[in-house]
Amino acid sequence: LKIIASTVRIVKNANINDWSGLVWANGKIYRGMCFPDLAIYDRVGGGDAFASGLICGFLENKSCLESINYAVVHGALTMSTPGDNSMVSRDEVERFILSRDASVSR
Repeated sequence: LKIIASTVRIVKNANINDWSGLVWANGKIYRGMCFPDLAIYDRVGGGDAFASGLICGFLENKSCLESINYAVVHGALTMSTPGDNSMVSRDEVERFILSRDASVSR
């Protein structure tokens, strides 16, 4: 194994979770952005969005920290919309990373 990643979710109730993620790569552990009390609209698809954000980061040769942040943020944004498909753009993911604000503006 070269890379292992996982979401980090603390469920407070059906609508509020603490949300983050970890990735182990190159013998080091990287922790992604943390969003305490993230408002969840629909949690279905959050894990798939996490995985696709991580894969996107690595395919674009981003650092391990940048890749895990893409994963965490894409998962968080996907859970803020109904259904199991991501309805967010790359620009939204990148704005979210820069602002470090868990509220969604669309």
